[in-house]
Amino acid sequence: FFQLILLLILLFKGADFFNVYNGIGCLNFDVDKSNSATWDPATNQLNPVNNGQPLVTCASFAQMCSTRDSECYEDKHIATNGTANVPFHFDDLNDFGDRCLECNQ
Repeated sequence: FFQLILLLILLFKGADFFNVYNGIGCLNFDVDKSNSATWDPATNQLNPVNNGQPLVTCASFAQMCSTRDSECYEDKHIATNGTANVPFHFDDLNDFGDRCLECNQ
């Protein structure tokens, strides 16, 4: 009985216990560097008005994530423009994955 309970707990909550991605996901991405969309990493908004804050583009993923994997996609990064540093996660940027990334594995 104990094994059955443990199996069910691990089946439904195991990913949370071990801090891993839930589901199959994507191992590596191809980046559309030609996409000219920009994001404000402070607000996660797509195509913001440029107010002098650092901006993130599709090419930023290729520059910051040489491995181009899902772990880097979910990691914390710093966008900078020389005067301001803004922490962000690519997976928090509105529609970033759909516009810039294509799963290749």
